Formats: sequence, structure tokens, C-alpha cells
Amino acid sequence: MNIIGFIAGIVLFVGGLVLMGYSFQPIDWLPHILGLDPRTGVFFAGIILATLGFVIPVHIMKRIDA
Repeated sequence: MNIIGFIAGIVLFVGGLVLMGYSFQPIDWLPHILGLDPRTGVFFAGIILATLGFVIPVHIMKRIDA
């Protein structure tokens, strides 16, 4: 179970970094929601994914091992 949690954490963290990197590229096919640039939503989605990548190994895996 440790390996699965570790791999899931790494994938989420790296995926979040990739999304944050892509948010600086022009995204014309996403609609503007509430007047915000769609790149803002992509950046915050990257922050959330990177945060979840930290939460899995630190909080969840510690409780499974006990």
C-alpha cells in the first residue's frame, strides 16, 4: 500500500506542476467564466493537485501504516 500511495502522490504533485506551467500559455478554447481568464482556473487547479500530492503521503499514508 505504501508504493501505491507514493506513486499517487508523485503523479498528483508532478501533474500539478505541469498544470501550473501550462497556465502561462495562451488557452483560447476554454471559456471565460465570471469574467476571469481561464488560465487562472488552470493555475489554481495545479495548486490543488500539488497540494493533494503532499497530503496523500503525509497524512493518509501515516494512518494506514499504524
